[in-house]
Amino acid sequence: MSWSEICGHKLQKQFFQRVFQNQSQSHSYLFSGPEGIGKTTFALQMALQMAEAGNHVYFYSLEQSARELTIKLLSNKMSKPIADIRRIAWSFCKDQNISEQDQNNFVEASDSLHKLNNFRIIERCRSAEAIAKDVQRRYYRTGEQAMIIIDYLQILETPGARLTDKQAVDQNITALKRLSAEFHVPVMAISNLNRENYDKDITM
Repeated sequence: MSWSEICGHKLQKQFFQRVFQNQSQSHSYLFSGPEGIGKTTFALQMALQMAEAGNHVYFYSLEQSARELTIKLLSNKMSKPIADIRRIAWSFCKDQNISEQDQNNFVEASDSLHKLNNFRIIERCRSAEAIAKDVQRRYYRTGEQAMIIIDYLQILETPGARLTDKQAVDQNITALKRLSAEFHVPVMAISNLNRENYDKDITM
């Protein structure tokens, strides 16, 4: 998969292409926007492109399951709607009749994802602290420096005292910046703008 195959988000693609071409990777990035514009899909496509280029990627998903994200990846690789991928996957698992072409394409796409052992979708980490510990454990065990993607910022748990939403986001951003600096890895957090924020200036 190449950058040209990532649909939409032209400015974001150009920005991240420059980031990785220049190897200026040890930074924190916030990818923000309203619901439904494809932030998770873009992040997944970018993660896949990076993994296929030989980079390690850890995708920490706090909302969607690894199965749901895998279906999105298969949808992209097979150029088919998600509903079709669900139907093909169900038929394949239940040994139901599907076309030979769909079966071959499904097997080929699934195998290509399975072979990417440098691309991890991780569900169990629910806080910035848990993510940092997981990255640390993997780093000391394997020496891997991976791109960290978090989906998404607003549902990261914050331990300790009760905080306002803004205080919680500020605390998590600080923790993710610290993670990026400590392990010299890029960290990208996906952030969802609430509807009430659409007509207001964005402040962090």
